[in-house]
Amino acid sequence: ASTASERYSTSSASSASEPRSSGLTRGAQEAPRQLHLAFADERTMAVGWLTHSALPAPPRVRYGTRPGHYTHSAAGTTRHEADPTAPFLPFHHDVVLRSLRPGTRYYYVAEGVGGAASSERSFTTLPAPTADGALKCTIFGDMGVNNSAATIARMEQRADHAFILHVGDVSYADDLVDGRRYAGGRGYEAIYDAFGDMVEPLASSKAYFVAPGNHDVACHILNDRDCLDAHRNFTAYNRRWRMPSPESGGSLNMWYSFNAQRTHFVSIDTETDYDGAPTTPDTRFAGGRG
Repeated sequence: ASTASERYSTSSASSASEPRSSGLTRGAQEAPRQLHLAFADERTMAVGWLTHSALPAPPRVRYGTRPGHYTHSAAGTTRHEADPTAPFLPFHHDVVLRSLRPGTRYYYVAEGVGGAASSERSFTTLPAPTADGALKCTIFGDMGVNNSAATIARMEQRADHAFILHVGDVSYADDLVDGRRYAGGRGYEAIYDAFGDMVEPLASSKAYFVAPGNHDVACHILNDRDCLDAHRNFTAYNRRWRMPSPESGGSLNMWYSFNAQRTHFVSIDTETDYDGAPTTPDTRFAGGRG
């Protein structure tokens, strides 16, 4: 993670795809993007993805234990902030697969718009807890789009690691510098999309857990005066991910826990901790920031 940049430069921004407006023409197709996984234990897996148009029905994942043979399906929910001033805000879909077999490889596809679907992906559930409870996982923080190729490559080399923990400062979409404009929210969404595309090969094959950091509060690291409501108060962070808070009695993606082997992992947000707490990045409360 030491190679991850704290900034997002103009050069990288030029390669980030601008979010498309919602509302495709009738009959148009749109495949799922930015697939990512998270689990609560060895018998669950949540599949998340993004489209820039609304799905005609609840999101659905088809899956099974053989490539190309999907004997099961599950439906889920969609998160979206309707804002007439920002029709480019994407739709985020989540489907939780339950009653899975431990230590088993599953193949899956996520449904998109107009009959489009993702390419087939696969993941392996955690094995049933063993006597020693040994496991391997990847833990790092502070990774944006810039200068992260070495970090991504290092994680790809560790195929035996069961899951990934990104502990704060996810994407650095708030760090709009070097001429990159917020552009009514399009710039922020474009950077976050570039990040989601970058980690998708990893995040669609093993659980990719996230925790909030100070760069995840709002659309700009210094203030949120010009941010859309959809980019204030951790809204984008909570829209784009789905952690196992419902399964663990947590709240949003801010506080949650999960089991892996004989270890219980707890994610505790230290950026804000009570209803109505000040959330702008430059707010100071009890000696804290944000």
